[in-house]
Amino acid sequence: MAGTAPRRRSAAALADGLLTAGLLALDVGTHEASWDGAPLPALRPREFALLETLLAEPGRVFTKRELEAAVLGFDGLVGSRAIDQHVVNVRAKLPDPSVIRTVRGVGYAVASGTG
Repeated sequence: MAGTAPRRRSAAALADGLLTAGLLALDVGTHEASWDGAPLPALRPREFALLETLLAEPGRVFTKRELEAAVLGFDGLVGSRAIDQHVVNVRAKLPDPSVIRTVRGVGYAVASGTG
């Protein structure tokens, strides 16, 4: 789809289907998330896609437009708050909501050394 941000994953992530940042792990094959080995509440498809995108490149700041393309499948509407709401929903399911860092005026990131 035009405008969709490519998802890049490390060789290790591709080999075992697991994306991690600190204590947070996302199993791409089973669509399950865990924190320090303990399962997290089920993620909705768009919540999972949001975490998958952020964890594919820990430390990278994704713009809201990039996240809209990856999670929603389109470039979004000007002023859309959909990504913000998905971030709120995901943070509510994490033991440490600060894992997803807000970069004011830009977007969101997951720190590579989280946890």
